[in-house]
Amino acid sequence: MDQLLWLAEHPDLSAAIGEVKREPDPLARLEATTRLANYRRDFTLAARLDRLASEGLQAVTNGEASVAGLQPLRIALLASHTVDHLVPAIRVAGLQRGLALKVHVAPYGMYRQALLMDDAELASFAPQLIVLALDARDAPLQLPLEASPESVAAAVTTRVDELRLLWRCARERYAAQVLQQTIVPADPPIFGSFEALVPASPWALIDRLNTAIRRAAREDGVLLLDLAWEAARGSYGDGLAEPLRWHQAKQLVSPNLAPLYGDQLARIAAASVGLSRKCLVLDLDNTLWGGVVGDDGIDGLHLGQGSPSGEAFLAFQHYAALLARRGIILAVCSKNDQNIAEAAFKHPEMVLKRSDIAA
Repeated sequence: MDQLLWLAEHPDLSAAIGEVKREPDPLARLEATTRLANYRRDFTLAARLDRLASEGLQAVTNGEASVAGLQPLRIALLASHTVDHLVPAIRVAGLQRGLALKVHVAPYGMYRQALLMDDAELASFAPQLIVLALDARDAPLQLPLEASPESVAAAVTTRVDELRLLWRCARERYAAQVLQQTIVPADPPIFGSFEALVPASPWALIDRLNTAIRRAAREDGVLLLDLAWEAARGSYGDGLAEPLRWHQAKQLVSPNLAPLYGDQLARIAAASVGLSRKCLVLDLDNTLWGGVVGDDGIDGLHLGQGSPSGEAFLAFQHYAALLARRGIILAVCSKNDQNIAEAAFKHPEMVLKRSDIAA
């Protein structure tokens, strides 16, 4: 499955990695690897990039050296499934986001003990971000299929209260920010299209649990890695809770999709330390509208109802406008003459106005 499609494709990333490998200086290798991390990569290439950067990363995360543009961050992964195979991709994604990540993986399935009891190894690691990566087969809600909505609601509340206790312990013991992963359904639905109509069906239970987790996370200031939402969008294809991977290795995320998972985790980690990106720079011609305004004039632009391309550009503008309402700064980079470009914003179908553009 293709992934990280928004990144540029390197002409020969494998050869570039081989070339950097000959660099004797670990910090120079780290800087070169950071540049290469901005290209599209699969599981194998991510692992090679991680090995290339490992010595330099260790020096930076241990405070023995520094590299401009890389901020150290310690992340602890506390999971109820196997996550070791995801770590290289997480570290490489961190480099892409300006992070020098040091990652601690707690023993398999021991997340409760790590947070509720004294964990000397975790305490020594002193995590700044704790990721709770849980799955549907970890202590499932034991309810009969005929359970009432009230019983389901009570069970969900009890489980979320348990999570809130873990979140509180993570903060009190380690002064760490918490990142909660939502639950991905692991088994086929029992009732097909009627699954959501049966309160205690497996998928309905998980859906209700995730809804409650999202609400609690918002109230408690906990970050969210919404893996269930990404799964519903089809971002992971069939690479989540794949039966063969699960029963052989207890892997929730397929190794092939580690780069995508690493990217999504690194985005949140970067935002948590103030490295989020807040500006969207737009071209004008054939981006906000179809055609070239300097050649076609305002009346000749493809924009608005009546044509497939015009409606597509209109939909894109609606999306950009929503990003602006969220707080993203919109800017323009165009070769057009400024007066001609600004005149195009008077097109009757324009959603974005000149006042929406910061620069």
